[in-house]
Amino acid sequence: MVNYSIFPIEEIFYEEEEEEGELLELEVDGMTMLIKQTEIDQGEIVKIISSNPQDYINVDYQPGTMVKFEPQI
Repeated sequence: MVNYSIFPIEEIFYEEEEEEGELLELEVDGMTMLIKQTEIDQGEIVKIISSNPQDYINVDYQPGTMVKFEPQI
């Protein structure tokens, strides 16, 4: 297959590098989300996992927002 494009090949076949740090799957206020832990009881939201569309438009839980949670042992 031949691909004719104005974009460089690096942009077409771009592979994301793995993020440093561990992602935690936690439930905060009834919503399941992936959180990148930054401190013992705090982290940054990476992704929301929900079947409810209202969860995705909640401005308090957008990706990049910092949230506090109970540490799990």
